[in-house]
Amino acid sequence: MTNRKFLLFFLVITVMLAMVSCTAGDPDGSDSPAQTSDETDNAAVLSEALELLRQSERLSDDYESFVQTTQTTSSTDDGNVISSLRTVLKKSGASYSFSQLTEAFDERGNLTADSLIEMMYDGVGITYYDDSIKPVNRSFGAIAILKATEEEYLSMLLSADSGMLGLRDPEYFKSGSITEKNGFREIVLQYSDAGESAIFEAFGMPLGEGIEVIRLGFTAVIDSEGNAVNTSAEIRMALSVGDTEVKITALATSEYTDINSNSSVDSVSVPDFSLQFEDFYEFSTVSNTFNILKLMSTGNLAFEYERTCELTVNMHPPHNTEAVVGVSEHRGAYDPSRGYSYSRKNAAGNTFKQYGDFKHFYSDTGKGIDGPVEYYYDVTALVDVFREIRPDFFSLEYIKGVSAIEKADDGIKIILDVDDKMLVSRMSSSHHDLAGVQFVINPVSKASVSTKSVEIILSPEGLPLSFSVYLAASFSSDECDEIYRETVTFTSYSNVNIEVMP
Repeated sequence: MTNRKFLLFFLVITVMLAMVSCTAGDPDGSDSPAQTSDETDNAAVLSEALELLRQSERLSDDYESFVQTTQTTSSTDDGNVISSLRTVLKKSGASYSFSQLTEAFDERGNLTADSLIEMMYDGVGITYYDDSIKPVNRSFGAIAILKATEEEYLSMLLSADSGMLGLRDPEYFKSGSITEKNGFREIVLQYSDAGESAIFEAFGMPLGEGIEVIRLGFTAVIDSEGNAVNTSAEIRMALSVGDTEVKITALATSEYTDINSNSSVDSVSVPDFSLQFEDFYEFSTVSNTFNILKLMSTGNLAFEYERTCELTVNMHPPHNTEAVVGVSEHRGAYDPSRGYSYSRKNAAGNTFKQYGDFKHFYSDTGKGIDGPVEYYYDVTALVDVFREIRPDFFSLEYIKGVSAIEKADDGIKIILDVDDKMLVSRMSSSHHDLAGVQFVINPVSKASVSTKSVEIILSPEGLPLSFSVYLAASFSSDECDEIYRETVTFTSYSNVNIEVMP
C-alpha cells in the first residue's frame, strides 16, 4: 500500500471516529440469555450506561441552541500526526451552521491535503460550500437550496448516520462502567468483537484483512442534568501491508458548550453562489444522479451502454456549401468481476475495439488483434468507457442551473443549463471519432452557441437510463456552423454483454 493509500485510509478512520464519538447507545430491549452473577452485574451496569446515553441524546434533540466541537487526530507510534479533522456544529433557534476542516500530513509533518466544508441553514434555505469540488483555476462558490426544511438540512448533515454502525445494540459492547466524579458521571464502554467488526465492516474495511484492533473504547461525561457534555472515542490498531506493519492511535473528542444560551451561528465564507436549486428535491435529484454516475466511473457498478454521436458542419461561402455529416457509434460494457469491452465505428466505416480482463489487454484497430498485453489494472485507465458515461460537464461546477425536473410514473427527466464552453469542449473532443469528416477543430473561445440542450432520463428508482446533448454553434474563425448531437443509452445494469477478445 502506497503512502497515499495509507493517508486515505487514516482519513476514513478519522471520520469514523468523529462519528462514533458523537453516537449514543440505545438498548433494543430484547431478552438476554441466562448469565452468571458477575455477568449479570456487568449487564446491569452496561444497560444503565446505555440508558443514560439514550437520555442524553434525547435531551440534545431538544436544545434550543448549542455549540458542538469535535476534534479527531490520528498518529503513529513515533508521534507523527497523519490526519486531523475538526468540526463545529452550531444551533440557534431555527438556524444551524456546520464547518469541517480535514487535513492529511506526510511522515515529516508536511500538509499534503486539506478540505473545507461549510453549511448553513437559516430557517428557510441551505447554503453549502465544499472546496474539494472546486476545479483548478476556476472559481466555484457555494450551492444554494432556496427552499428547505430543518429535516432536509439535517439529512445532508447526517448523511453518514452513525446509526449504521450498529452501536445501538448492547451486544456490541462487552463491558461498561459508571463513575461519579465531582458531580459528573463518567461512562466508559468497551466494544465487543462484534462491535469492532460492525464498525469496520460498515466502512468496507473488514477486520482480519491487514487490520487488527488493539483497543477500541468510548467515554462520555454526563452532567447533573443528564447532558453528555463530553464524549470521546479512542482506537489503537495495527495495519499490515505485506511485510510492513504500522500501529496507529486515533482519538476523537466531542463536547457541547453554550447549551440553551442563545449562541449565534456562522455564515458560509463563500457568499457568491455558483449554483442555485429551487428546493431540496431538485438538489437531491441532480446530486444523486451525479453520485451514481461517479460510482459507475469508479468501477463499482456493472453496466452496458450504447452511444451515438452526430456532427453536421455547414461551411460558409466561398467554401464548400454542402453540409458534411459525420456519425460514430460506440458500445461499452463493464463488470467489476469479469472485465470490460469497448468498440466504436466512425463515419468512414473504420472500427476500433478493446477488451480487458483485469490481467491482460487486447485491442483491434481493424488490422488484427494486438495482445494479450499484461498490464496493472486501474479503472482510471479505462478512459474510453468511463469518460463516455461521465463527461466533464456532469459536475456541479459546470452546471449553470436546472431548467426543469419532470416526474412521471415511468421515470424522471432532468433538463440542465450547462456551461457553453464545456459543451463545445465536449463536442471538439469527440471529433477524433468522426474520421470521415475533414475539417479543422475550432478553438473553444471562437464558438458562439445559439442553441443547446442537456437532458437526463432516470428510472423510477433513480438509475440513469440515458442522457442526450444537442448543441448548435457558429465558429467565425473557420466561417462555419456546427450542430452536434450525442445520445448515451444505458441498456443494462445486470445482464452485461462483454465482447471477449480474441
